[in-house]
Amino acid sequence: MRRRKQSQGRGLLFVALLTALVLQLWPLFGGVALWRPQFVLLVLTFALIYRPDYYGIATAWAAGLVMDAVTGGVFGRYALALGICAYLLHLFRQRLLHAHVWHQSGLVFLLVAMTQLVVMSINTSAGSGTSWTLVWYPAITSALLWPLFYTLMMRLTRR
Repeated sequence: MRRRKQSQGRGLLFVALLTALVLQLWPLFGGVALWRPQFVLLVLTFALIYRPDYYGIATAWAAGLVMDAVTGGVFGRYALALGICAYLLHLFRQRLLHAHVWHQSGLVFLLVAMTQLVVMSINTSAGSGTSWTLVWYPAITSALLWPLFYTLMMRLTRR
């Protein structure tokens, strides 16, 4: 029975990762696209903190490669950024397990901002620069969305 619950949790997080990838790539227009949360990073953050035995740095790297393949541009930029985030989450996992959800939200803000900075740095070095102020918009919305996302994922994975 326990093995069945573990495989259901693993499958649920995989479905959540695929859903996050679709939400991340869903076309939005106007100013709304600038504020899009980093859904893939939210799912990876939850999976790496609460299910590290199934998901690790390789999962984050693979999700980044999928994002790179679908979005175009410099190949490997999202893989590098998400891999760095996964490594940092692996280092601080024990502290994050016992942190309050609002403290975790602050960490999500920093992780998304760092991811955005890595991706924009690579884009700028490749010649397609954008405004550096755009880094903060997804970081703010992701941090504000984290408590709701955390609550939803905890309820779904505990069944």
